[in-house]
Amino acid sequence: MKKLILVWNSLYATEEVSIVVLKELLELWKNTFNISEREFDEKKLILLRSIDYLRLNQHASKKTKATIELNETLSKIIGAFCADGNFYPPDMIRWEEEHLSNMQALARWMKDCFRDVKVQKSGRERNSWTIKFRNKVMARYLEIFFNFKPGIKVYTTRAPKIIRNASFNIQKAFTIGAMIFDAGMNNDGTVSFGVVSKKFRDDVASIIQKENIKIYVSNKPNIRNIWYLNSNRLLEKDQKIKLLSYFEKGTIKWQKFKEHIFGFEGSAETFQEAKEILIEHYCKKRKEKFKVGILLETAKYLKIFDVYDMVSKIKAPRVSVVNCLNMFNKFNIISKRYKSRRITYTYNEDVNKWRLPKIFTNPILQ
Repeated sequence: MKKLILVWNSLYATEEVSIVVLKELLELWKNTFNISEREFDEKKLILLRSIDYLRLNQHASKKTKATIELNETLSKIIGAFCADGNFYPPDMIRWEEEHLSNMQALARWMKDCFRDVKVQKSGRERNSWTIKFRNKVMARYLEIFFNFKPGIKVYTTRAPKIIRNASFNIQKAFTIGAMIFDAGMNNDGTVSFGVVSKKFRDDVASIIQKENIKIYVSNKPNIRNIWYLNSNRLLEKDQKIKLLSYFEKGTIKWQKFKEHIFGFEGSAETFQEAKEILIEHYCKKRKEKFKVGILLETAKYLKIFDVYDMVSKIKAPRVSVVNCLNMFNKFNIISKRYKSRRITYTYNEDVNKWRLPKIFTNPILQ
């Protein structure tokens, strides 16, 4: 017994010890001294909390922080994994995303919970960034605690049960991780969240609705089999501020939504500079049915016009033109007035009074 006690006490002075050895020693201690279940669980918890790092029994294996309890940062990582992460056998974990600021936020969370990871430019021919690494320790976290398996998860993913049963703060952190990767910021200031898995969409919607934020949840998928939730276009400012808290502070989507809530602060000295800002902001990521720059040029040429004047000039869908004109109105590029149930628009010649969106060049998060 004295030898067992000496070995037991020496664990606290040991820098590294095999988990297998630790498990066997705990069981031996329990059986030898007839330890109660309660005392056994207390001692096991003390030992678990004393573990700072985990690593494989391999010479080249890097240390990984031991996250003992589910916390908000780990929950954000799992939300980001559900949204945009991939898990390949045996232990490859990977994300790819077009916005650098989102990946930097994820890298910061990973460092807090596990270890440093690198954000790298994608090697494929696309404007995106990747985080990828092999790590058996984190792979076991995904499998054992969150029930993810290597392979395709896009159709079946959802908030893990341990998160669904956790506190609201943990659930909200999960949603923040999901939103910065899978949410979209619309030109009219609304937020949308679309995924293939209905259960995932429903999990996110139910968490947001706990704060009484008015959102629309579709009852069927769209033509691309995507299930959506959207914020109400007439959302009150206090509810928009609540919804803003579902985006990681400092990321590009957080900054864009913040502008829609509190106003646009960007400016330009010349018409050409303003045009380039608008093209950069609204035409960079996807092909538009019409070019924002062409609509801006046409507004400058017409001076005073209505929707039908603009549609006939640029040959674009009416709904797209209306959405863009509403956007221009927010920027003080045009003003609108109602006359005999007809809306007319007047172009503002003073570019210095325009209030434009800022161009966010993927800020590095501290």
